[in-house]
Amino acid sequence: MEDIFEKARRRQQQIYASLNEQPTESFLGLVEASGPGASKSKGEKDWTVSIGLVAWKDSKGILQKNGMTLRKIVPEEKTGELTKKIEPYAIVSFKAKVADFEGFDKKQALLINLENANAQDDELNEIAENLKQPVCHKVPHLGTFTLDRSVNWYEGKKRYGLRHVSIYLDTSEGEEFSELAKQAQEIWKKIKKLDQDARDCAVSELLETKNGFWLNDGDSEISEKAFRKQMTLDYLNLDSNGSVEFAYNDGDLFWGHTIVVRGNHDTGFTDAGIEG
Repeated sequence: MEDIFEKARRRQQQIYASLNEQPTESFLGLVEASGPGASKSKGEKDWTVSIGLVAWKDSKGILQKNGMTLRKIVPEEKTGELTKKIEPYAIVSFKAKVADFEGFDKKQALLINLENANAQDDELNEIAENLKQPVCHKVPHLGTFTLDRSVNWYEGKKRYGLRHVSIYLDTSEGEEFSELAKQAQEIWKKIKKLDQDARDCAVSELLETKNGFWLNDGDSEISEKAFRKQMTLDYLNLDSNGSVEFAYNDGDLFWGHTIVVRGNHDTGFTDAGIEG
């Protein structure tokens, strides 16, 4: 069976080969709220800088709102040189080779040259200003959720005990906010039980690791009860598949890392780990 990373690498090579056959054209584009990013595939030496565009114009000045993804392969030391030039919501002028590909909902482009990272255009400026306006939804019993366009999720806060817990509703894959809000409401109805279940899962998965590898010199092994007590609920993260993450401040159990417990609010928690 073909390795998944090899398959992805071969697919990327095919895309670049097809793009290289296209003519080089001039464009204006409005950068997404997330700004540019850079990544490297397994087995590759160079990095790929990716820049998502919300809207763009071709050389004839025709406005397109179906988006575009710019790509450019660069050595690692050159990634910052390009990404630091480009700000979220910036209007950029550039030359690129552009094509449509099956499986992508927006045009893909090979960036040939970034000509101006601070261009101006009235129509694109208007779109940018509209996107900068806050998007908020009120959810009964949970309060107001505000869209963070840079990651495409909604954030709300709810008091739990003496603290406020953040609740993230992940709409990055096109999920409907209303469906995720319903899930959040159901979770909050049984938050105390789910909190205890998540702590139980963390104890089961991580207590042995704590006592085996994360004790300071002279420390005694920590008990299950003390482990639970050190954990403080920090945030919840929900997606449309019913998956949920409970993230905890570790109370210095793992020297400041975050304890993340994953599962499904209907079927229970399945694993826990440390992050950050």
